[in-house]
Amino acid sequence: MKINDLERALGVKRSSIFYYEREGLLDPSREGNNYRDYSEADMRRLKLVIVLRKLGFTVAEIKSLLDGERALSDVLPGNMARLEESAAELGEALVL
Repeated sequence: MKINDLERALGVKRSSIFYYEREGLLDPSREGNNYRDYSEADMRRLKLVIVLRKLGFTVAEIKSLLDGERALSDVLPGNMARLEESAAELGEALVL
């Protein structure tokens, strides 16, 4: 599948896809003309990256999870602390 198809299917910007590739989160195959060819596995992996980013995980944490270097239970406490801090800051902003 071409990048246009991936953009439409997942509602993600091309620049985000390229960013995740540069960060090592995606590694699509290349055709003879050097065009990227995204597989169904690439699409599933990108979906997971998008969900984890929405949950507040950093790119470094996601990379370590996907590479099997760390378990979700290792990074979840830090992520929860960040989310709670953000929620508290937003609560304070609402009061103002």
